[in-house]
Amino acid sequence: MARVILGLGAALVALGLPVRAGEARELRGVWIAAANTDVFESRASIADAMDFLARHHVNVVFPDVWYRGVTLHPSALLERTFGVRQDPRFAGRDPLAEILVEAHRRGIEVMPWFEYGFAASNTAVPTTILAKKPAWAARDRDGGVATKNAFSWMNALDPAVQAFVAGLMLEVARTYDVDGVQGDDRLPALPSIAGYDTATSELWRKERRLSPPAPEDPQWVSWRAGKLTEFLARLAADVRGVREGVLFSSSPSPFPFGLDEYLQDSRTWIDRGLVDLFHPQCYRRDFVNYAKIADEQFALLPAGARLIYAPGILIQSGAWLIEPEELVKMVVYGRERGYGGEVLFHYAGLRANDGRLARALLAGPYADVARVPHRSSIRRPVAPTIAPRPRTAPEAFAKEGSWLRARSAGLAEIAYTLEAPTAGWYRVHVEFPSGVELPSRIESSVSTDVDAKAVVVPIRGLVEVLSVRLDGRKPVEMRLATNSAELGRLVAGDAVLILDRVRSPDALWR
Repeated sequence: MARVILGLGAALVALGLPVRAGEARELRGVWIAAANTDVFESRASIADAMDFLARHHVNVVFPDVWYRGVTLHPSALLERTFGVRQDPRFAGRDPLAEILVEAHRRGIEVMPWFEYGFAASNTAVPTTILAKKPAWAARDRDGGVATKNAFSWMNALDPAVQAFVAGLMLEVARTYDVDGVQGDDRLPALPSIAGYDTATSELWRKERRLSPPAPEDPQWVSWRAGKLTEFLARLAADVRGVREGVLFSSSPSPFPFGLDEYLQDSRTWIDRGLVDLFHPQCYRRDFVNYAKIADEQFALLPAGARLIYAPGILIQSGAWLIEPEELVKMVVYGRERGYGGEVLFHYAGLRANDGRLARALLAGPYADVARVPHRSSIRRPVAPTIAPRPRTAPEAFAKEGSWLRARSAGLAEIAYTLEAPTAGWYRVHVEFPSGVELPSRIESSVSTDVDAKAVVVPIRGLVEVLSVRLDGRKPVEMRLATNSAELGRLVAGDAVLILDRVRSPDALWR
């Protein structure tokens, strides 16, 4: 039981997060796959999905944003590299930006999931990645493209490939108000049959003065896995450096299978503190085998490890669905063992059979709302949205859809009236839309006699712009403005949302 206390309770104290008596602190995550679901088809379907998950007390979603050679969202990097801006099904829309707004409005965190990682193509759904970049192919011992379980692979040891995949992840972290990003059983990963390309083979010869041995050779496995670990160390540091509070989440294959088959040395990742949230894919179809593999992965955590352990649980695979009783047993077992929660694969399984699995969880271990273990507060609305009013003459603004753009000379402002039901510090968010070029900075401010702290960043989604002390009686005016040099760009959206009260600016979401 010592590991349980150190893994959650001590970690919360070490991170400076308050632990309230009787308050549930657990990660309840769900992967949302790009295939086998219509969640991303419209803003309305996204809102419906987030409503469903919020009603069933899920607090983190992992939407699939990199799959089948395309991204869910518009990606400048993908366009520069492969001439494709995003999944053509969503051209003209940004489903990721929509997910962020709809999830955050309902108190749900969003951590984009880069499903394909270093995989280039799948036999069932081929891509053109290796046709356009043949030098990026991973090679097996016979010189062919490394293929495993119907996936063809890019060379995860190639610096150019690493830069591209890392760039996709960092582009999302820098552009959107995400709570974290997630690597998969293919990020970082490479089938152990690969590594026989010329550059990797020459590097091995230079360092070891030997020709590359058989794929399963322990030293050869360790060497290649070590190269991937160093890549992960750089990537995790870059992600965490984007801004405070952005986490690196990892969902590898279970150790040691992941090491032997995909060069994923997750034990070393944990020992070196490279991941914040650890979700190994403990995919077993019955409780007994799930408990065995989940405990084996939990045992990788050293005492006092500062990460959240929430194993992946398989609830659907093709036509197969787990029985509700088995799922509830798995989740309850995790509570008894002191896991930090779980992540369910995947959303479509929760909606199947009129939400049978979701209803079973709500009637049992998900009966009450839970805060994620790694945050000091939860994104929960306490006031309705408030329409803004232009500070300058109305003709200074152009209406585009539901958004206001400044087009006059001089300072452009939009003002909001903030009111709260009770006194305290509040986080104030404004929704910034997709498809509009944002200024490099948007200034937020309130009256000089009101305590406030601005935290504005020009990123997409429902973005925190201010923390402010409200007394519950007197309304406070908040202003958003941009300077004349960047007029014509977006000043602000047409609604603001006050989110739940916190103790002080130092105990905020980030």
